[in-house]
Order: sequence, then C-alpha cells, then structure tokens
Amino acid sequence: MADIQESIECDEINNNNIGPALPPKQKKIEEVEGEQLPYEIVNEIPCYQEKHVIDGIVEIFERIGYDDKVGATYLGIGPDNKELIIRVAPNEKAAHAVRVEAAFLCKVEAENDWRHFSQVHKIFQTDDAFHMTLYFRGGPTLEQCFQVKNQQFTIGTAGRLAHDVLTIIRCAHKHGYLVRNVDLNAFHYDAASRHLFMADISSLVKDLSKTDARIVEPIASYVGNLDFAPLVHHKGGKITARQDLESWLYQFVFMLKGLPWSPLSLEESGKLKEKSVESGALFDGLPEHFKELSSIIFTKDQTQKVTEDDYAKLLDITEKIYKEIGKVNDHDENMDFEREPTEDEIPRLVYCPNEEVEKLEEIKEEEEEKE
Repeated sequence: MADIQESIECDEINNNNIGPALPPKQKKIEEVEGEQLPYEIVNEIPCYQEKHVIDGIVEIFERIGYDDKVGATYLGIGPDNKELIIRVAPNEKAAHAVRVEAAFLCKVEAENDWRHFSQVHKIFQTDDAFHMTLYFRGGPTLEQCFQVKNQQFTIGTAGRLAHDVLTIIRCAHKHGYLVRNVDLNAFHYDAASRHLFMADISSLVKDLSKTDARIVEPIASYVGNLDFAPLVHHKGGKITARQDLESWLYQFVFMLKGLPWSPLSLEESGKLKEKSVESGALFDGLPEHFKELSSIIFTKDQTQKVTEDDYAKLLDITEKIYKEIGKVNDHDENMDFEREPTEDEIPRLVYCPNEEVEKLEEIKEEEEEKE
C-alpha cells in the first residue's frame, strides 16, 4: 500500500492535479544582494549557513527545523525585506513532505483558505534542492499560550481555540488531506485576526481513499503524540478523517482538565483511553455537550465517512460551549493568556510646538560645537 500511496502522490504533484509543485518561471524583478556561501549536503538536504543567498531569492538568517525526514526549515529575508520561512527538500523525491505541503498550500490559496495555514511566497528549484518560501506569520504557539495559564484554560477560551482547530481540520479534509497530528506546537495564535492557524503542516498527507478506488482500507499512519492518539493507533491500525476528529476531541478535553493517560505507555494508555471513552468518564466535570461531540465522532464503524452535517454539528456544539457555558459572545474579548496593556505600556504622542523644536536644535548644535 505504501508504494501505491507514493506513486499516486508523485503523479499528482508532477501532473499539477492538486496544485503546482513548481510554478511557471518568471523574470526576476528584484534580487537579494549577497553571495552563495559554502554548504554541505546532509541526508540529501543542503545545510545553509547564515547570510547564504539562495538563487537571489532569499538570504538565510538561521535554521529552525532539523527533522530531515520532513525537510529543513530556515528563517530568512526576501528582497523586499519581508521575513520568510524557507522549507527545503531533496530534489529527487517528488513525494517528499515539503512538496506535499507546496501542493496543499497552492490548493488552499487558490480557494482563499490560506489564512488557516500559511501563504506561499515562492516555490523554486536549484541544482541541489526543492525550495518553498512562506510569508512569516508571528505569534505564540498554542503550547506557549497553554503554559501561560498553567496548563488549563477556562471553557470560554478552550472552546474558542477548539473551534479554530476544528475549522482547520475541516478545511484540510475539504481539500482532500488528513492532518494526523494536533500537537499544540503545530498551531500558532495570530493576535491580529484573534484566531489560530496551523503553521506546521508537515504531518499532512493526501487522503487517497477519496480519489482512488484501489484504496479500500485506511493506509495513513498517525504521527502525533500519544495523548491525542486515536484508539486505532494503540492497536496498530491506520487512520481516516474520523480519527483526526477523535484526536481533536482529546485535545479539547486536555485544554480544560488534562488527560488521565498522559504518563502511561502505548498499551496502558490505550486501555485507559478506551475505557474512559466508553464509560463517559473522560467527560466527568464537563458540560453534557461533550457527550454530544463524542456521539458524533465515535461510530460503530470507525472508517465511516465524515459528512458535512457531522462537521456542522460539531462546530455548532463547540460554539454553544464557549458562548452559552463560557459566556463569550464577543471575539474581541481577551483570551485567558491575553491582557490589556498597562498605562506605562500605552504609547503616547507628545506635542511639541515648532519654536520649541527649533530651540532644542540650536542647543544641540551649540553643544556639538563646544565638543
């Protein structure tokens, strides 16, 4: 099955069926000043050093991602002084994670869904590697926000954040991809829009069951942490879109009260997880809405397709949780990890008449002459 998946993904990327792996070449309008510095190739991936300029497109600032299995990640500066994220993959591997990311991001941008993820700056290829540059979006990770509140959110904040994550998962599924990992570090909080976006999409894979009749059983593996792992993963099975939703539900509960199986092994946590879900003990102390969420996600056939009605119901229930239980009806209200600036932090505009400015300049000139 793995060979089938790789061959299909190669064909899709090469044939531009799900978004271009490489866009048409365009004449460069402006280039980054600098030079190419010596670098080594490790695990088929270039290890660039600071100030190295790639093809006149971007200057390397520093490396921030070292997992070569999913490609290298760098911070850099473009010709317009824009901060960029650079994703780098081996040249010859058409089904590599970075190429899959490029195909996915091109597709979501074409349908104006990029706000849930990242926006592509350029996709290009050099003699050594495949590159994708993304516009940098600042903001803390969901994990960092969680640590600020001592690992527990109020139901208003947790509900809003869970609604964002579910919207992101639904968007990925709509475009034919599985998420496979809802680790808190994969999501960042955009203070401008006051919503989460998924910055790390290296776990996304094409959901081949939607497009290929040869795929009759799930073939995608879960790649996140054990806390949010679906039950089927504990039994050595593969996942579908429904298991992405199961992981989301565990993440939602985790943000409110933690999970009882966190310190346990794969086998032990799987047994406790199954028991907690079946008995409903997982939702003790939480609103009844959580049992409604569970009843939609956990079906007798866990490979059953997720319908649009399922997504709509899950989003509606989650919205009720943060609005009716959490009493949050205005998205401008602060999250648990936000606060209003103090008086000293508020910038002030100080008015100074022209004659006073001229007098200050004269005094400054006199002091400089004395020196």
